[in-house]
Amino acid sequence: MKTKLFIILLLSLSSQLFAQEVYKGTETKYLSEEYIEDVWTVDVLVIDDKPEGVIASVNGKITHGDKLRIKVPIDNAEYCDYGNIFTTFYTTINNPSVEELTDKLIPATVKDEIANLKTEKVNFKVIASIKAMMGDLVFIDMGWNDIESIKKYFENREQVTIELQNGVDIKASDYFDIPKNTFVLSGLNSALDRAKEECLKIVEESDRIKSGLTKIKNEN
Repeated sequence: MKTKLFIILLLSLSSQLFAQEVYKGTETKYLSEEYIEDVWTVDVLVIDDKPEGVIASVNGKITHGDKLRIKVPIDNAEYCDYGNIFTTFYTTINNPSVEELTDKLIPATVKDEIANLKTEKVNFKVIASIKAMMGDLVFIDMGWNDIESIKKYFENREQVTIELQNGVDIKASDYFDIPKNTFVLSGLNSALDRAKEECLKIVEESDRIKSGLTKIKNEN
């Protein structure tokens, strides 16, 4: 249930998500940057007028709607230093077994075709899949790391190409008609800095509200 809810929220990011929250008559507008093609932007993920995380993202150059996203959690200030990297792969093969990929590892490669750096072989976890339009949308978890390590991992790359591969147990070609996507990396570091800054603002505001409610409760 939590996974499905998470996916629904992510899909809503395709339209510049903007939310407002009112605390004691004070209107707080969460960050929602204007979408620009091939530019990293930052948005606050909101549900029921409450922030659930801050996401830095950029569109895909092959499959435009399959974005590369980095979600910064807002549980507390310490978590603002971390990010979860994930993406989606839309497919129209309509393999009836696509749902069975959930929680399984699928082989992939990560490379920069412009800089001609060494190709990295990795395994990514399939989070889930849902029916979308005339096919399926498969969510791929690329892992968690601290923000500075994410910056370092992608440094010296102009763009990154992620391609799902055929493995012993899972053949990407059985499920994906377009098994790869490319994303620009210019502006990533700045976007991560903005995401962290917004995360800290949200945590600070949340702590202020909790402190005020505790004070009122104690006074009563």
